[in-house]
Amino acid sequence: RPVDDCWLNSVRLQVTLNNFTRGADGTTTVALTPIAPPLAMFASCRLFLGGQIVEQIDEAQTLAKIIDSLQPTNRRFNDTIMANPFGDTGYVAIPKDKSRRLLIELPFGMFRQHRWLPLHILSQLVIELTLGPAFMAFAEMTADWSLSDVALLGTCLHVDSSVTAQYHQHIDSGHKLAIPFQSVTCSRHVVSQPEFQLALSRSLSRLKQLHF
Repeated sequence: RPVDDCWLNSVRLQVTLNNFTRGADGTTTVALTPIAPPLAMFASCRLFLGGQIVEQIDEAQTLAKIIDSLQPTNRRFNDTIMANPFGDTGYVAIPKDKSRRLLIELPFGMFRQHRWLPLHILSQLVIELTLGPAFMAFAEMTADWSLSDVALLGTCLHVDSSVTAQYHQHIDSGHKLAIPFQSVTCSRHVVSQPEFQLALSRSLSRLKQLHF
């Protein structure tokens, strides 16, 4: 939950991934091999503002793989520098009983838009991430790991107090401060026939892209 009187931008999640994985015998320590971007460790992501859900992204593990596969090569390489580096055969494994620091870009449209967020006005901004099945993020069936040193990093801009006072006066007068952004909706469907129809469970004001 970020709390400050600044303008916020460039938000990233920083964690330390600790490898406790054991082999089939249950005693021998082995390496932990990532097979997807770090976001695939989470099953769902939710962003709250003022106690209300602003964004809810389910199937975050599938979304992480789609985003990664559609990005340009240079962008994918830059992302691996912040998290799991690439080797000759894929992601470089985390050695046995070792840790790796990860820097993760969150999927929320609120944080991906280019405008600075007035953190002094956005009350109760809360981020909730739910861990998902390990097999979606790692190759080992006996994957055992934990996250520690969790921190939310961002660029904070502090402006003159007179500027802040003008924004508060605008809000206190009953006016709105619109922050447009693009978000993502993910859903899973079970198809049992050659011909089928899919129905989205959420209402969308505008549809920009559709991935099937």
